[in-house]
Parts: sequence; structure tokens; C-alpha cells
Amino acid sequence: MDRPINGQTALIDDAWKSITNPNNILVINRDKKHYIYHSPTNSILDPNSNASKLLFRISSNLVNFPSDLSKSDMDSVKQLIALEGINRIRLEDAKLPIAYLAISPTLGCNLRCTYCYNFQEGAEEKIRSTPQLEKPAISKIIATLGEMNVNKKVNLAFIGGEPFLYPRLLDKLARFARNKAREHDKELTLLVTTNGLSLGKKTVAKSILRNDIRVSISLDGPPIWHDQTRKLLSGNGSSGAVMAGIDAFFKYYPHNIRAARATYKLEPGRLLATYKFLRDTGFNDISTGSHEFESGRVDSSIQQELFSEIDSLAAEIETDFITGKIVRHAWFTEVISNLYYGRVKDVICGATRNHVAFDTYGKMQACHRYLGNEEYELSANDINNPATSNLIHEIRSPGKTKHCTDCWARSLCGGECFHVGKEIMKQQDNENRQRFLCDYKRKKYEAAVQMFIRLAENHPAILESVVNPLARP
Repeated sequence: MDRPINGQTALIDDAWKSITNPNNILVINRDKKHYIYHSPTNSILDPNSNASKLLFRISSNLVNFPSDLSKSDMDSVKQLIALEGINRIRLEDAKLPIAYLAISPTLGCNLRCTYCYNFQEGAEEKIRSTPQLEKPAISKIIATLGEMNVNKKVNLAFIGGEPFLYPRLLDKLARFARNKAREHDKELTLLVTTNGLSLGKKTVAKSILRNDIRVSISLDGPPIWHDQTRKLLSGNGSSGAVMAGIDAFFKYYPHNIRAARATYKLEPGRLLATYKFLRDTGFNDISTGSHEFESGRVDSSIQQELFSEIDSLAAEIETDFITGKIVRHAWFTEVISNLYYGRVKDVICGATRNHVAFDTYGKMQACHRYLGNEEYELSANDINNPATSNLIHEIRSPGKTKHCTDCWARSLCGGECFHVGKEIMKQQDNENRQRFLCDYKRKKYEAAVQMFIRLAENHPAILESVVNPLARP
């Protein structure tokens, strides 16, 4: 067998551990071919390539030491080393311009959702007594932003509480934000996340249209499930009123992208049924998540049923793609896009990196999940000098759990949400709960990788439509 040529043995030795660790390799067998997903490079390798064949041999324990490499094997390792440096989304230490702002005009709400994270952080009386956003708070927000590097293109999301609880206030804020953006030569996209109750009101419709606001609606699937968790102040379910608002909204909303965000319980059947309900209602940009990993019921006895449902959901979405319905589901389209473009996801989100949130007092936090929590109030100096900020260090560091190091999916996942991780650690069964969540997420990523391979093999034009934002609805 040929050996590495002189002078390059050190290169192979240095790269060996990260490039050829079996934990970095996922083998997907399809039609007698061995597709290799390689975590450090976030690549799916051609089954016929020498690099793919080498990694398959490593996963089969047929290659154990650098000395086992032939010259062609060494060339393959060099190729993998080169791929590691391409298109990595390295955000841990980056000083990125702020591109995503979340502002809460109010923490008040006309629903009492059973899982609302506001009440994990403070008493209801405190949350409900929080004032609306007023001029002093707006001035403070503007002053804070003036001390930070803000991107040319800015996404400003109004969140809550329920932003449309005070539609005239929101309308004023939207117009004010647009004027400020023009003054500072910024390109502004306005967004609102709403529970949908007010979408049928003329004042709300007028504000959405006049300010060109992009809307995302929280809707927890079919009415029988939605009503269990998203309740009116009376204690009754809200699905009837929400669906009436959505029906009116779809008639006047001018944008093709219709976004919904659903929270579901970890019970077999809910995940797939929720997707179908949202799709059939008319949504084509869907995000789903379960609060139960943080504080609800986690039953390991139904784990395999839940995993099987992920496969069923992936099959349903893939069928929609093939039949002409490009319904974006965040679980899959993000992974497929990152694989397509060779991007590595080193962190789970942009909190404190290119994303910050402001509460009704004008105070800045890392994200919307900590609005009103003074313990996590940030300053412009924290954002501008992350290396010296204890708060930034705390928020960013837990993004990687101890399970990440040897996880093949880490370049697709990016770690754990800071807030979710803290909530999990409050539970007595936190170790099992975190392991369950990691297994669940790995199953999602495996299903996404397999979908990518099938589309790349059989429907390359559809794959391009899925990853191209301009081609989506």
C-alpha cells in the first residue's frame, strides 16, 4: 500500500482525529450505495468518490491509523480538510452587525396560553401590569441601537404579549420605524407574531397593509388541540375566533408567504396532523416545536412512535414538494439548504450575535424569551465587546451541551437554545430529558439528510426550488 509522501504525515496526523472520528460519520444506505454524511464539513459525499469510500472504511473499522492510508487516501483527507473551511457559519466570536430586532409594544395578551414562557420568568401580576411601549422607552432603544453596529438590512419583529392588542400603537410604531430607517439609510422589513384574534379588525388590516407588515400566526393545530392550550380570558378555547380572524386575513393579505408557528404535545399523531391542518388551512411556511421538553411530560416509552412520525412527516412534506406544493417546514428546509450550500451551523440561533430584543421599558435582552427579566438585561457594551461580557459568555456558552462533542449531527444542529437548556436543568430528570431531546433532534436531522439525498438523486429541479427563497411561495 502507498504511504503518505514525506512532509505531509504531520498534516494527516493533525487532521486525523477530527476528520476521521467515526462519531463524525453517518452512513445512509440507499439502493446498495453508501452515502456518507460528514459532520465536520457538513457534506454528503458522492458514493463513488474516494473520500466517501475512505470514510465508509473508517466507519467499518477497516482503517484505524494514519499509517493505514494510501496516497489516494491522503488526497481524500486533504480534500476533507479543505472542505472544513468552506462556508462555515462561525458565530461564536464574530462581531456581526445587528440584523434582527424584536420589540415588544406590550406584554399584555388577550389569551392565557398554558405554556407561555413569560410566566416561567415572572409572576402574572408583574407581566400584566407592564406598561405599553412609550416615548422614553423608544428613545432608549434608539440610543442603544446608535451605539451598536446595525446592518444595512434590518428585520424588526413586533412581539408580545399580543402586539395587535393595541393596533393604533403598533401602527404608530411601524410608521416611526420606517421613518427612522429612511433617515439612517436602512432597508427595513417589519414583522409581527400574533395569536390571530384581531386579524379581522379593520384597524389591524389597515395597519398591516399601510406598513407592509409580514405576519406570522401562532396556531396550535386542529381546534381540539388548539383549544387545550390557547385559551381565552374566559377559559374557553380560542380556535373559533382565531380561525375567523385567519379567514378574514387571507382575503386581504398581499404576500404569498403565509407563516404559522405551532406548539404541540409529545403524543403520537399530533406532529403529522398539525402539519396537515396548517397546510390545508393555507399556510406554506410552518414551524413547529414542543414545550414539553422543557417542563412537560416526556415519556420514553413512546419514543419510537414519535421517531416514526418524524419519518411520516418527512414523507408527507417530500410528497408535497414533488406534487408542486413547496411548503416550507423549518425542520427540514433549513437543513436541506445548509447541505445544499455546504454551510455548517455552529450555533443554534443569532441571540446576542446578530439578534437582540427590547422590552416595553426599552431594556435590551438577548432574545424575546427574556423580555422583562432584569437579570439578563444587556448593554451596547456587552454586544460590542462579547469577549469581556460575563452575560454574553453565559448566554453563548450553554449553546453546546456535553452531548454535542461526539454527535454526528452537531453541524446541522448548532447546540441547544439557552432558555430551553436552563428550563431543562430545572427538572429532576434533566439528564434523561436532555438525552431524549437530543435523540429527537437527531432523528429530525437524519430524516432531512435522507430527504436531501432522494431529492438530489431524483428531483434536482425541485431541490433547487426548495433551497431558493425566490422560488418559494
